[in-house]
Amino acid sequence: MNDFKLNKLIFGKNDGKREAQLDDFENLFYDFDSLYYRAIDSTNFLVLGRKGTGKTLLAELIKKRADGVDNWICSLENYKKFSLEKLKTLKSETDMKADEYIPIWEWLILIELGKLLLGVFPNKDVIEYKILENFYMENNFGLTLNANKVLETTSERKIKGELGVSSLKAGGEAKIISKITKGDYLDYLYSLKEIILKLFLQIPNIKFTLMYDELDSKFKNEEEYKNSIISLVKASNDLNELFLKNKVPIKVMIFLRQDIFKLLNDYDLNKIKEDCSITIDWGTNVSDNSPLVEMIINKIKKSHSKFEVLDKAAILNVLFSDVKFYTTKGQQTFKAFDYMLTRTLLRPRDIVTYLNKIAEKYPEKEVISGEYIAEVEKLYSDYLFNEIKNELKGHLSDDEIDRIFLLLNRFSRRSFRYQDLEKYYLARKNTIGEINLQECISLLFKFGALGNVRYDKNGRKYYKWAYREDNIEINLEERLVIHLGLRKKFNLQ
Repeated sequence: MNDFKLNKLIFGKNDGKREAQLDDFENLFYDFDSLYYRAIDSTNFLVLGRKGTGKTLLAELIKKRADGVDNWICSLENYKKFSLEKLKTLKSETDMKADEYIPIWEWLILIELGKLLLGVFPNKDVIEYKILENFYMENNFGLTLNANKVLETTSERKIKGELGVSSLKAGGEAKIISKITKGDYLDYLYSLKEIILKLFLQIPNIKFTLMYDELDSKFKNEEEYKNSIISLVKASNDLNELFLKNKVPIKVMIFLRQDIFKLLNDYDLNKIKEDCSITIDWGTNVSDNSPLVEMIINKIKKSHSKFEVLDKAAILNVLFSDVKFYTTKGQQTFKAFDYMLTRTLLRPRDIVTYLNKIAEKYPEKEVISGEYIAEVEKLYSDYLFNEIKNELKGHLSDDEIDRIFLLLNRFSRRSFRYQDLEKYYLARKNTIGEINLQECISLLFKFGALGNVRYDKNGRKYYKWAYREDNIEINLEERLVIHLGLRKKFNLQ
């Protein structure tokens, strides 16, 4: 009991993949809102959430638990290195632009499912198994080949082999039909789907889950990217419906940033979202009652014996103290989490990062005091600044991102009118550089760097933040305010 220090606590990692590598990962996971059980429900395949809300962590948990079950085969595909340029060369001509990538996505999904199937199929003498195995061997679709390599092979348009099977002869032998020597993947797509379904129907006692994550790493707010993601969602939906209809326990899952999904425009997407998706949302509470605090308490209890028998109230009382500081209005006092959460975008990544920075700076201390919380705020503010810059990638060029933050830094006001900022920018345009100011400010509002503030007749303030209210737009007629978590970065008090 007496050996406790802050460096003994495990709050988690900024990156979900790294947190999943922790020895006690499953116990440390806080299943807020029954996310895990909702995600593995047979009808839900689309997982949405803002950056940093825990999509990758949830995917890693599903993979971890599947790996511990004999009859559950699970694959988690990372698309950080995926080539959108090669995908473009394989799109099909359709009446609907948003559907033009559906065939190639179906192909890639089926190829991956086929690899999972070949690895566990019990009867290797089945004719369809031999056909599929030979097809994979001839095209070098090995079990270790990632989706990007499959895409590369497919883009060369040299697919070869045999996938068709004739009717059974009288003697019961099947004859393999060679459909084509070398050709386009489209020549094989229907037969691949047919043969894979036939084989999966023969192993009903094994569940298969194929997950796609980090699709946002290639994000650009351009039609080609958006159409490719729309097609992926629709292709996954179509295949999942096929599997459900045939009572085959296979599910293709997609983990996607909510802001990207909102940019997608297609007649089928809202239906899919309503019927087949879950959204990770940690609410708007910035007090000790926030589910984010429950998440942290769970990690504290699981990471050190000193706290495992204590309830939440006792842990908050023993480990945390209030933040006190002086302003022109005198001393102000905030409870620890009230202070920290108002400086986050209400995401697990933010509060985990804040607490990790305290533990890193004061590893030998035994409490998280208000003094330490205030001391570390500048380091945390630097982190949040970089997070928002990263979220803006794809929406704005790197130069535009740098210029809008340079403008706000030089303007140096925590609250202002848009018209005043515009006037300031126009007077210094040659120094700052070219930007679309209204677009930049709207995007900063969308990603939480800025909010709106208004006053009622009694002088009370009302704030509006995009990360706390769904589907709201910036009001350029109201005052704008810099988020509390960024003010140390901009040297604003």
